[in-house]
Amino acid sequence: LFNKAGGFGASDIRVASSFGALAAIAFKSNRARQMLEESEKRYRFLFNGSGDAVFVHYITPEGKTSNFIEVNEVACQRLGYSRQELLNMSPCQIDDPAFTGLSAEVGRKLKEEGRVITEQRHLCRDGTFIPVELNIQQFELGGKLMVISVARDITERKKADAALKMERDKLLGILDAMEDGVYIVNADYEIEYVNPPLMSQFGAIEGKKCYDYFHHSNIPCEYCKNKEVLSGQTVRWEWHSPYNQRDYELMATPVKNPDGTTSKLTLFHDVTERSQMEQIILRYQAGLLAQAERIAHIGNWDYDLLGHSLLLSDETYNILGLSPANGIPNIKQIMEIFHTEDRDMVRVEAQKAMVS
Repeated sequence: LFNKAGGFGASDIRVASSFGALAAIAFKSNRARQMLEESEKRYRFLFNGSGDAVFVHYITPEGKTSNFIEVNEVACQRLGYSRQELLNMSPCQIDDPAFTGLSAEVGRKLKEEGRVITEQRHLCRDGTFIPVELNIQQFELGGKLMVISVARDITERKKADAALKMERDKLLGILDAMEDGVYIVNADYEIEYVNPPLMSQFGAIEGKKCYDYFHHSNIPCEYCKNKEVLSGQTVRWEWHSPYNQRDYELMATPVKNPDGTTSKLTLFHDVTERSQMEQIILRYQAGLLAQAERIAHIGNWDYDLLGHSLLLSDETYNILGLSPANGIPNIKQIMEIFHTEDRDMVRVEAQKAMVS
């Protein structure tokens, strides 16, 4: 055509146009094929480059599960099968039979929500099981309902969980065996643990908050130590329970939980017998003091600066010629007992005593 004598006619132009169109189609087709190949390479790179096992299958119109139509290299290496062997298998052949009931529930949830995250155990060629976390999603492709499952090996996580549980069980065993009471409460006042000695005194938890369990209240206590303890402090105080009439020395300290939260662990040391003995000693000492006052004919008095109340010893009543049966006298009544010339001196000395 290039050297045709007389130039190009209409038919020649049509032929050339046809060739051009065919060339354009061929070029576009070749470019599309190149793009498809590049896309396939990227897909393969991502599919096989994942650190998790990936399985793809579809659901038949009858609702049956097909064999795998695609698996990645990690899936083959982890389970010990070749790619072709896995493509001849279905999901139920690698799932732990013990999870059959769970698999049915997963299928139902997947159908309703389109995505499920669950745990499963995969059966390897050698008969061992690998615990996995499955991220399962379904989607439509080419008129088929496809399912892609990404399986993450959680063997190390399970080992860590088991070790943590062992340590927690050991700790609870120690707390259970303690003579002192122990309880653990979280930031929401929810009781997480009560050991047997404390439960024997206050009863079953029954979902109660700590302020209900110990104080029969429906609101947190005014002197609650949660804020100080959960901020990292260790707090000690004494408490008398009006419900079992026992006295306790309490020590509360923060404990860290595996999820990063903080709870309060409180030790209850029953000091009721000690408190009772202290009261006996105080009464005995008071008796000795009263006897000494009678012998020496010396009295003593106490004045409550906050309550503005006066307390006199028995010998003071005797010295002043008063009787406890007539009630506690006030300052004015006592001052009237003294000689008028002595009242200023008594008032000054009393003021000195109260200031010191």
